Amino acid sequence: MTRRLRWLGMAGLIGLMALFALAPVASAAPLRQATDSIDVDDQAIKDGTLIIAEVNASQAGWIAVHTDKDGKPGPVIGHAAAPKGETYKIAVKLEQPVAAGDKLWPMLHIDAGKIGTYEFPGPDAPVVVNNNIVMKQITVTASEGAPAAAQPAAKAEAVASIDADDQPLTNGGIVVAEVNAAQDGWIAVHKDEGGKPGIVIGHAAVPKGETYKVAVKLEQDVPIGGKLWPMLHIDAGKIGTYEFPGPDSPVVVDNNIVMKQITITAAAAAPKPATMPNTGGEELPLGLLVSALAIVLAGGLLKLRSRA
Repeated sequence: MTRRLRWLGMAGLIGLMALFALAPVASAAPLRQATDSIDVDDQAIKDGTLIIAEVNASQAGWIAVHTDKDGKPGPVIGHAAAPKGETYKIAVKLEQPVAAGDKLWPMLHIDAGKIGTYEFPGPDAPVVVNNNIVMKQITVTASEGAPAAAQPAAKAEAVASIDADDQPLTNGGIVVAEVNAAQDGWIAVHKDEGGKPGIVIGHAAVPKGETYKVAVKLEQDVPIGGKLWPMLHIDAGKIGTYEFPGPDSPVVVDNNIVMKQITITAAAAAPKPATMPNTGGEELPLGLLVSALAIVLAGGLLKLRSRA
């Protein structure tokens, strides 16, 4: 009896070894490396604003515009929030004038210190991929012209519009999906007060034309279920400086302010991990694995009978 039990245990052990040998190794698949990049062309600076054509960021951060110092990035003269993922036409207001022929270095930075506050020099360091800073040198093709004459909000073209969805707060801010502006201006996020727009708790620059995924950092927290009013404003006072209450009034089309009410929602639950990541090779059907185990066990039992 002892010999039979010994052979049966050995057959089971061999079967388990065969099962694990046939099954794919359940080691963790390597993390996909997101590609951080920026795309920006040589351009004229209009109303003190530089337009970044496209940004791809693996985490929410900043576009910082550095001056050129001996062919390398120098001090930062403007920055704008860059949300995670692909974003097009990010407007960066510059803090000082630049002349035709000057070089600038738009550069992607992380948001690592106080979320929503640009801190560089400091924790909001440049993004590095393959030992290279994600940046691009561009040339200013024309000097700044005189600021455009401020137009009354009521005269804005009928194309002005915004589109924003209910969403959770992301890194202390919201993302306005699409903005269509008849002139350079601002997206201002107003708190809800009695079902109407109240004080402004965050703003971001938007250029003339269509802009997608405008990230707006908020100056205070908003609870789940709280209401916000993203609103389009003009830039009519000191160009590049947000002045509201003041000359940077809301855009009005057909006697209606261009705005939308949204609700702050809960963050989506994290996805459940995969039960068995595919790490290469073809996965064998479960039935084949069970059949292999059964064959091994049957062989062991036949051997026991022949010795009985």
